[in-house]
Formats: sequence, C-alpha cells, structure tokens
Amino acid sequence: FVRNVTLVQVKVNGSEHFRKTISEMGPMDVQVLYLGGEPPIGRHVRQADNTTNEMYVSEHTNFKGVIQDVQISNGSHIMVVEFFPLKVADVEIPPAFGEVTFEEGKILEGVVSDDACKDSPCHHNATCHVTWNDYRCVCPRGYKGKMCQEMEFCQLQDCPTGSTCRNLDDGYECVANFTFDGRNSSLGFVFTQPEHVHLSGLVFDSIDIAYRSRTGPYARTMLSTTRAQPVYEPRASTIYDAIS
Repeated sequence: FVRNVTLVQVKVNGSEHFRKTISEMGPMDVQVLYLGGEPPIGRHVRQADNTTNEMYVSEHTNFKGVIQDVQISNGSHIMVVEFFPLKVADVEIPPAFGEVTFEEGKILEGVVSDDACKDSPCHHNATCHVTWNDYRCVCPRGYKGKMCQEMEFCQLQDCPTGSTCRNLDDGYECVANFTFDGRNSSLGFVFTQPEHVHLSGLVFDSIDIAYRSRTGPYARTMLSTTRAQPVYEPRASTIYDAIS
C-alpha cells in the first residue's frame, strides 16, 4: 500500500492491483485496514412476528492463500503489518502499522496447505504427496496421468526385439522396419498368449495388419491393410501367415 502525494496504489508481488487519485494533500489518516477480505456486513431483518434479528451477509469471497511482507508507505516512511511477531536476526524492522486483530484458527502462522491427499485421489496404490493446496501422485509402473488413472501399456507389455512400443489411447502398438528382397513376399509371425491372460470365449480366427511400404525410385509411403488367416494352432500360440 503506497501513497505518493495524491496517488494511492496497492501492489501485490510488484503488480499494481489498485490505483486512485485523491484531491486533497493531507496526512494519511487510516482508521482500519482490512487484509484478505472485508468482515461480514450486519443487517437487521424484521421477521413476520415483528421481532428483529441481525443477519450477517458477506458480499465478497475472502482470500485464501499466503500473505507476507505487507508494507504501508506514506511516501516518505514505511511501516509493516505484523500478523505474528517477526523473528529476523540482524535486520532492522520498520515500525508496526497499528495493532493486528483476527479470529484465531482462521489465520495460521507460516505456509500451511490443505491436506489434498486426505480423500486418496491417486489410483492403483500410487503414492500421494501434498503440494501447495494440491497433490502429486507418484504412479506405479504401468500407469500415468494426474491421478495415475491412465494405463501406460508399453510399461506392462514387451514388443519384439528390434521394434518400438508406442502407447495408444486404448492399447499399444509395436512399430518395426523390415526390408523385402522381392523374391519372397510372405510374412509370418507368432502370437503367444500370456499365461496370466485368460481369453475364454474369444476365438482368434483372423487379424488385420496395417503397414506402410516404399516402392519405386521415389520414396512413397502408402498405408495398406491385409487380413491374415491362421495356418497352425498349437496349444500355447497361433502362427499367422500374411500374403501381400
């Protein structure tokens, strides 16, 4: 809070939030200074039985956060607002700006955050850490996101050697490069069902394969799709043969 001759300013973190010009050049006469919000406004309400009650109405949302280093200046002298006694060694503290009064329990000393982990926002047994009025989840392997609610499939599944795993919204894909010499155009691969995955009731009788190819003297990329049919079905795996 700064007054410079006829200009009155309020600055927060160096940014101006209020400016007003007054016409008279007199001494600064401040009776009450409110920080964090105005007190409730008392208003008398008459009931049907002709009795009068007092109702408090708050027209403003009170501030929630940290306020520190509040200084008041009249243009030549600086005063400070002490919510709690300042404990700073070897530092000359300006005089206090009057007496500070507040309701205990609503103004706390130091930086105090809400317990954002109280309701256990992190999923899949993730570890929750409280930050400033927020939380941060340390996700276990295979999960990601603000609350570890998204699966990171590439952390749980392995792609064949020489291929790269890419996470998708509903799964993952393995991307690899292969070069054909033009004499043998067949492609074979083996699908192995993990022992811990049970696919009862589901029959794999076909699979779609998408690929990009480059042919000719120019690098031309095309996206094609072919359907592969199983040619051999042992108990633990299925071999597919795609003819392009």
